[in-house]
Amino acid sequence: MGGEDGLRLQRFDGAERFLLRAGRFLAEREAAHNLLLGLATSASRRQGPGDATDYAATVERHPDGAPVAAALRLGGGLILSQADDPTAVDLFAEDLARGTESLPGVQGPPPLARRFAARWRVLHGQQTDLTVALGIYEFTAEGLSLAAGEGVSGAMRWTAEGDRALLVDWVAAFYEGENLPGVGEVRSGAERSVAARLPRSDDAGLAVWCDPADRPVSVAGYSGPTPTGIRVGPVYTPPEFRRRGYASALTATLSRALLADGRRACFLFTDLANPTSNRIYQSIGYRFVTTTEEIGFAPPGAKADAPPPETGREGDG
Repeated sequence: MGGEDGLRLQRFDGAERFLLRAGRFLAEREAAHNLLLGLATSASRRQGPGDATDYAATVERHPDGAPVAAALRLGGGLILSQADDPTAVDLFAEDLARGTESLPGVQGPPPLARRFAARWRVLHGQQTDLTVALGIYEFTAEGLSLAAGEGVSGAMRWTAEGDRALLVDWVAAFYEGENLPGVGEVRSGAERSVAARLPRSDDAGLAVWCDPADRPVSVAGYSGPTPTGIRVGPVYTPPEFRRRGYASALTATLSRALLADGRRACFLFTDLANPTSNRIYQSIGYRFVTTTEEIGFAPPGAKADAPPPETGREGDG
């Protein structure tokens, strides 16, 4: 599919082919693209030779064929990369409008997500329902805060099968707090999330912080491997255990453990409207990288279901 200024859209049947074409472009800004890279990498490892993604595409500059933008959809909203040419977003919208009944939402750099939303409203009639601004943070050995988590009673441990019921309850509560769809869908989503992380692997896992009585009081997960890192999230502490530093200590300890396994970086997302969580993660040693935006869509007269990615948006300390 061609566009203005020598741009052309290229679609891919599977995540592996998508990464072969877009991987280098995305990895040049790995932190900003960690969600897109992580989802595509995980999908490529799950998919068989004939499996397809919901949507995977690049927009490339011709005649040299260099990617200027990428987009991916895996069961939820569309995720946009940063773009060397913002008009690439119009090509994604026009291409999707030809074969997609509706979208729950779009996520990407704010100017691009807004441009896509505006174009999607014209092409498809879906209205904007909810917008959330997110910060992307990166944690590396250079920014490591040695004091983070010190003085908090208890310790981290990896989860086991006996934790499954508790983990599903907590992940479902996290989803509900993020304004996700109805209880049934939240519950099944939480079950899938826990199943993908239990038992833990190099690509995904869950850890809990336990108080001195060995009682779990906070949970944090990781998933979405990138070329040199991995994404941390969800992070959740039940209300009765908040304001005691458990989430901070767990996130710091988990992040250190992930780096100790040989990764260069960890990434997480925060709700920029929550100054507490942003302050907490910076105190641990996470460095702000950039802003991304989630925009939910709704058909006329209906409320949008725009599930965000599992992020570190939890500011209980």
